[in-house]
Amino acid sequence: MKSNNDVPPLTIRINKLKTNKQEVIDDLEGHGIACSEGLYNEEAVSVRGTSSIESLEIFNKGFFSVQDESSMLVSKVMNPKPDSLIIDVCSAPGGKAAHMAELMDNKGLIIARDIHQHKLDLINKACSRLGINIVKTQLFDALSIDKAYIGAADGVLVDAPCSGLGLLRRKPDLRWKKKPDDLDSLSNIQYEILKNASLYVKKGGALIYSTCTLNKNENIEIVKKFLAANDGFYLDNIENLIPQNLYAPDAKEGYLELFPHIHNTDGFFIARLIKR
Repeated sequence: MKSNNDVPPLTIRINKLKTNKQEVIDDLEGHGIACSEGLYNEEAVSVRGTSSIESLEIFNKGFFSVQDESSMLVSKVMNPKPDSLIIDVCSAPGGKAAHMAELMDNKGLIIARDIHQHKLDLINKACSRLGINIVKTQLFDALSIDKAYIGAADGVLVDAPCSGLGLLRRKPDLRWKKKPDDLDSLSNIQYEILKNASLYVKKGGALIYSTCTLNKNENIEIVKKFLAANDGFYLDNIENLIPQNLYAPDAKEGYLELFPHIHNTDGFFIARLIKR
């Protein structure tokens, strides 16, 4: 697909806990960096004219994070409220956990888990920079079950390990690295993680399943398989959780597919399920 050869936009997410969009834009433009409004998220700014934005003083002050708009929409679909308990079962590198904390006004608790301590260290470092103190990292395998949190969470995010085929613009070498057998193995892991994560959701709580791939066998087919075996959950209409200008024909059905050639974002899948 031609769009996968295009240079992807560089987008930043403004940290409303510390600053506002105009202050960041003024600073960036003062450094000769061109800025424009994001396409779909009010906290998003598209930037051009720099390859080292993370070296700027305002980055070190925690005024913004680098994040594609597709990834920002995951937190919007979760729609976390202040004082909620959220579990992010595959959290690294932590961008979504930090974004949810910002949406929650840094009030509540987000448990951010990963199987690698060095990745958890990066999450802790990012949250410290952003002034976030409600994200608690835990070394935990999402393929295991934590009985302490069964039925406890207002929201659970499964940003599942995936083939990454939605990131070909950023990682073109993926074209030659992925094999059909890899995708089959991944889909089995994705289903098991989603199944385990669903146990932590309280009645009326949200279960978000997302990937950065365009492969339906890792996306909607995983959700359908889960729903067929778990009638205690249903897909929730997300039309009111996403911007009106976003082309999303399946939003009413509870999920969203983002394509580089249509949305000018990374390829992404996001589904919102609710526990009955």
